[in-house]
Amino acid sequence: MRLVKYLPLLLMPLLAGCGGSSDSTDSPAPGQGLELQAVYSVAVSDPSGLALDLDGVHLWTVSDDPGRGMYQLTRQGVVVRHVPFASDDLEGITINTRTGEFFIVNEKNPRLLLRLGPDLQVRETVALNFTGPFFMGDLSGISYDAVEDTLWIISDESRKIVVIDMQYNPLRAYPTGIRKGEGIAVDPDNRRVYAVCDEESRLYVYSY
Repeated sequence: MRLVKYLPLLLMPLLAGCGGSSDSTDSPAPGQGLELQAVYSVAVSDPSGLALDLDGVHLWTVSDDPGRGMYQLTRQGVVVRHVPFASDDLEGITINTRTGEFFIVNEKNPRLLLRLGPDLQVRETVALNFTGPFFMGDLSGISYDAVEDTLWIISDESRKIVVIDMQYNPLRAYPTGIRKGEGIAVDPDNRRVYAVCDEESRLYVYSY
């Protein structure tokens, strides 16, 4: 995986310091930066992770707080649905666009991957305790790759991304060097991976 560049996040002051840096010092050209359009309060305790609903209208987020589960939001941050379930420290959420299933990661103690059906019922809970080059000290974010039909998981503590298949077998591991990498999004059509961290307000962009 080759680091292309990173861009300053202009609209997320809460995503504040990843260690790691890039040699690129180029600033985005006019019109290519992020322009803040609005800020909304969200009635969710410790929201963590965000995914666009398949309806193209709503969003989904999860709460770090134990037992809070997941929330469906409007584009203005209004909670329209709450799905509580037993959890400890949910960190990331993504949707399988082929099946409509949800995948959520529990950060650690234990490191878990939860699979929910389109009916939002938990169908499977899997412990992700990989070893060797695939070991992850925690699970900080997750993104679904519809082209390859894989899940990409970023680890803050281990400073790496691990790609797994839909049977939860590790396929590849990519070191990132990012400290506090807390979110990930994959663009398989353009073969780009985006990662954010919460100490220096940076968005890292990788090619693969």
